[in-house]
Amino acid sequence: MQKDDFLDKDSFYSETGFQVTNRAKSFLATAASWSKFLAIMGFIGTAIMILGSIAIMLVGSSFGGMMDQNPVFGAVGGLGIGFMYLVLALIYLFPSIFLLKFSSKTKESIRNSDSLSLEDGFKNLKYLFAFFGITTIIFLAFYFLIIIFAMVAGASM
Repeated sequence: MQKDDFLDKDSFYSETGFQVTNRAKSFLATAASWSKFLAIMGFIGTAIMILGSIAIMLVGSSFGGMMDQNPVFGAVGGLGIGFMYLVLALIYLFPSIFLLKFSSKTKESIRNSDSLSLEDGFKNLKYLFAFFGITTIIFLAFYFLIIIFAMVAGASM
């Protein structure tokens, strides 16, 4: 058996046919319904984060008084914090888009018995997992750098 035989498109679409059982369709329909719910909640969360970032930017002058208490807030200011919050909101938008596309394409494929729509749905699910995987790697690297920085800072004291 060759490596990655299971990814060979010709064997996947062989003449024997790739069948999705009714039970598998039921599982996919349930997954698609939950993913639509999570996508909608993600869009609502993104909208709240965007509104919050705008509010922080507009009220940013009040962060100037925090300079005495916390130099980071005073140095960055409300505009900077609001902008960082806006960037995080836009990053948060991508998983919601991938989830919604997975949901709609999967439901369409079940409704119409269309394997190309199912393929598009799984493509968006792949994008979602890739997004989370890359994000996880970035955060792990960031945490690693923080730990190294803390150890160096602690050793220098």
